[in-house]
This record gives sequence, structure tokens and C-alpha cells, in this order.
Amino acid sequence: MTDNRTNSIRNTAARANELLRAAREDHSGGRFALAEQGYHEALQADPLSADALNGLAALALVAGAYGRTVELTRRALCSDPVFFKALCNLGGACHALGLIDEARAVLQRALAVVPGHIESLNNLALIEMSVGHTAKAVALLKEVTADGPDNPLFLKNLGAAYIADNQYETAVNILRRAAHLASSNPEILNNLGMALTMSGQTGNGIELLRRAIALNPGYLEARSNLLFMLQHIWGVDPENIFREQAAYNSQVTRGMARPASRSPVPTGSCRLRLGYVSRDLGFHPVGHLLLPVLEAHDRERLEIYCYSDRLIEDELTARLQACTDVWRRTSSLDDEALAETVRADGIDILFDLGGHTAGNRLGAFAMRPAPVQISWLGYVGGTGLEAMDFTVLDHMIAPTEGGWRTSERVLRMPGTFLCYRPPDFAPPVEPPPSLRNGFVTFGSFNRPVKVGAEVLRTWSGILRAVPDSRLVLKSACYKEDKARNKLLSAFSRHGIDPARIEIRAGSSHTDMLRQYADIDIALDPFPFSGGITSCEALWMGVPVVTLAGATPVSRMTFSFLTEIDLEEFAATEPESYIEVARYLAQDQDVRLELRESLRERMTKSHLGDARAFTAAFETLIAEAWQWSNRRGDGMKTGVPSRERL
Repeated sequence: MTDNRTNSIRNTAARANELLRAAREDHSGGRFALAEQGYHEALQADPLSADALNGLAALALVAGAYGRTVELTRRALCSDPVFFKALCNLGGACHALGLIDEARAVLQRALAVVPGHIESLNNLALIEMSVGHTAKAVALLKEVTADGPDNPLFLKNLGAAYIADNQYETAVNILRRAAHLASSNPEILNNLGMALTMSGQTGNGIELLRRAIALNPGYLEARSNLLFMLQHIWGVDPENIFREQAAYNSQVTRGMARPASRSPVPTGSCRLRLGYVSRDLGFHPVGHLLLPVLEAHDRERLEIYCYSDRLIEDELTARLQACTDVWRRTSSLDDEALAETVRADGIDILFDLGGHTAGNRLGAFAMRPAPVQISWLGYVGGTGLEAMDFTVLDHMIAPTEGGWRTSERVLRMPGTFLCYRPPDFAPPVEPPPSLRNGFVTFGSFNRPVKVGAEVLRTWSGILRAVPDSRLVLKSACYKEDKARNKLLSAFSRHGIDPARIEIRAGSSHTDMLRQYADIDIALDPFPFSGGITSCEALWMGVPVVTLAGATPVSRMTFSFLTEIDLEEFAATEPESYIEVARYLAQDQDVRLELRESLRERMTKSHLGDARAFTAAFETLIAEAWQWSNRRGDGMKTGVPSRERL
């Protein structure tokens, strides 16, 4: 009896091994259906086979079935707790599902099994980068590239980590090396293009983004990056941007059936369901600007849903979540799954808060999951997406007589297009520094990507027009010596003594606001003007000089100034911009009055009055909803005039 039982076990094990070997051959040969069948047969022979379970998990991971991958790898690890391949697959699936802590712990277990495993170190670095631990990501990827110095994909990731860590000059050097090794890799060219543009070399960066798109016309991330960066070009033809928007729409909808307009799903509620989609629902300008509106929404008439792709949830995330009826974490959902979730929720009006910024969900909006879809807040200027019905702007940003156009209809707010609420930790306004210094200090706390050649020429003209003045530039992007030295050299070429320029790196938000006590007059960059940066300067009592151009993004600060009756600080060309700055520098009484009155001006306007702003915003939403109920079968029929909207 014992011999027969032993022989049976041996035969079963041999049969399981034979089935497993055949499944692996099919798997490595790309015959995935046969491999899956073989792994299942191996499991029938040996239900505890860690190899068969992990084989199925690997197939599920490639197919994007991350939940199934987690289930199978966990079963495999019950049989073999130090099964290295299963640990790697589990880490990848957890990362894809947004289970960051578990993904990190699993990959650390894998590295305990195989110390220094280069792919596991790389994947762990990508996890750290995704949650903002950029210094850790850089350190890990430097270790990875030390072992694989000629691997362009590892170099690509290291370059991306340096970009995330605001070290653009270093990123450029790393990514140029990667591009030399893999000159036809569109992802490397995209990353190099972004590093160049963010370091201020916008023209060169845009050229590389176009090369990446030429290599892969369906590379939507590169197309979004191109659209975003074109807004930073002084003198860009708005029609060029419009054409690129159309090209993006063509690619994002390629092979997609034309989405039909759908009627609202009956919910048994008389409230209109609003959905807000963003990965920035936390400590981010979008989160700060959305909060006062969510808090002021009329909850008797509106039901609020938020679809959050944010991986790092913070105190502001919790405050936003407290203002909603339903909060969904959607980072693990692809665009199709997100669209299905929105449809199942019966959302009436869906807001895109990302536009062409990183991590956008325009692919989900292209599937038209809601009857009315609106772009607002996180991206100014329209998406070009055919399925996006409206974009929310205002009469100053998008005047009816302007030459700029977009595929969306424009919902024009009666005041400005956003509402600013200062953070609780904002320090009090200090007296202007010119009183203690004896000279005027200009300042700009914007990113260097906004400070192009024409901006540098114009700011140098201001410093020449106000001989004893100084200029303070501050950004987290100025952490590298090379970046600071390059900027000082640019001013030197314009005849400005570098001793008159002070460059400051990033700091806490509280400290950054406090540093406005060192600034008399804020200089707005162009053509990409300040958004929340200009609001913060104004709140801290610092008047802002701006240049209003042809595109909406160039007119944001102009909108804020108009709302608080200070439109005289908005110029229309560089020479008049210099004159406005010179006038303010010469009139200390005006600066003193503004230092004392700007906060009151803001709180009494739609820019700072959340209730008044939100009431006007909801009226606009109601118009959009009425339009949706009037329109015919075609998506672009039965449209009221832009002026009415």
C-alpha cells in the first residue's frame, strides 16, 4: 500500500512538472492561451504549485488584470514565501493598483531574496517617484545605472527622476546620453524635450517633442506635453495651438466609435450630479482652488462626486473629501474603466480639472461618459477634445472679439474664472521693503519654464529703467547651481550686473508667502501668466504687473487685476510693460495704498468671495445643463450663442 501511494505521488508530481514545462514553453513562445490552459492543468495536478500560480499571475499582469495578479501571487507566496518572481509580479500589480505601501514592502522582500536585483531596484524607484519621494528615486536609480550604465531605459527613468526632483540641467545631461544610445525611442525624446523646456530651452524642447510624436503619432502624453509647452512660446500663433488640439483629438479618438450623447441615468434624486476628475485633489493649486467652490456648492440642488487619481493623500485631500457625497479613488482604473464608473454613477455634468497637464484623463472624456463635459481650472485654453462640450473662462481671458478659438464652447463667468482662498497659514502683510531698503525690489516666484528670452529682455529693461532696483527670482526649480548661473549669465548679456539679481530655491509654502515681505512689485511672466502665483502675490499686498496677450493663458493675471479694478497694471506689449513697472516703482504712495488695500479688494470681488463666485458658477452650470436638454441628435447642434454662455 505504501509503495503504491508513493508511486502515485511521484507520478502526479511528474505529470504536474511535465504540464508546467509545456506551459512555460507556450508562455515564452507567445502562445498565451495555450500557456494559460497548461498552467490550469498543472494546478489540477498540483493545486499548490507556486510556479503554475505565478505563471497565471504573469499572464494576468501583462493583460492588465492587476487584481487577479495580486490574488494569484499571494497564493503562490503561501506555497513559497521567498518565490522571487512572484514577489516581483505582486509588486508590479500592487503599484498599478495604487497599493503603494504594499508594493514597496513586496519589492523590499524581493531585494532581500536577491540583493541588488537591478529590475527590482528600478521598480522600487518608480514607486518612490510616483508618491513624490524624488530624492529616494534618484538615489535608487543612480544605483541601477551604476550597474547598467549603457541601458537607455534605466537612464530614461533616472532622467525622469531628476525632472521630478526639479534638477532639469542634470536631467538634460542624463537624457541626452539615453537619446544617444536609443535615438528612436519616443519616450526618451519626450522626457528630454520636457527637461529642456523646463530648464528654459523651450524651442529645443518642443523640437524633440515633435520628433517623439513623429516616431509615434499615437503617443498622447507627448502630444499633451507639446500643447502645454506651446503656450509658453512668445508670439506663438494661436491657430498653431488649435491645429495641434485637433491632431490630439484625432489620435485620442482613433478607432473609437463616435460616442453618442446619452441621457441622464434616473437616480431617484432631483439633485444634479456633478463629477470632478483630477489627480491633483490635495496640496496642489487645483486642490486649493477647488476647495472653496466645493464648500459653497448648494447641496440641496447638487450632488458632488470626486474621481481622484491622487496617490499622496494629505490634509487638503481630507477637506475636499469631506465636501463630497461620493469620493472614488481611481488611480488603478484605466480610461475605459473610469468612463464606465462615471456612467454607472449617473453623472450629469463631468468636469475635467487637468486638461493637457501630466496624468490627464482626457481619454476617458473622449468616451463621453456624461451628458455634459466641461474643462475647467487646471488647464486654461481648451483641450480640443470633440467630446468636451465647454471650457469655463471669463470675458477678460476669452473676450468675444478675440482671435483665439477652441473646439469647446466657452462658458464665460461674469467675473474671473476662479476663486482664490488664502491658506490658513498665510502670514500678515508686511510694510513694503523699499521703506527699509531705500530701493525697489521686483520679484517673480514663477517656474523658469515661463521665463523665456523675451521675458528676460523685458525684465532687464525694467532694471535699466529703475537704476537702483533689485530683482528676486524664486522657484523650487532653482536648486541647481548650473541653473542659477545660467540665469545670471543671461542677465549679464543684457547688461545687468548679477549682483542686482537674487535667486532663491524652493521652501515651504508658509515661508514662500512670508518672502513676499521682501518684494515691492511682482513681475508676471509672459505669455504664460501666473495663476495661483499671482493670487498669492496680491494677497500678500504686492501689486502685479502683467502683459495680456492673445491666448487665454496669457490673460489670467489680467483677469484678476480687472476683477479688483487694477487693470491699469496690465500692458499689451513689452515696452508698455516696462513703463507700468517703472511707474509703480516711482510712486511709493500707490504701493503703500495697495499694500494696505489689496486683501480687501480681493475679498469683496468674485476672486475672493467664494459664495458669490460659486453662485455665478452654478448659474453657468445650469445654462450648460439647459443647453444639453435642448440640443438635438448631433453633438454640435442646437447651440446657443457664445455670448449667451
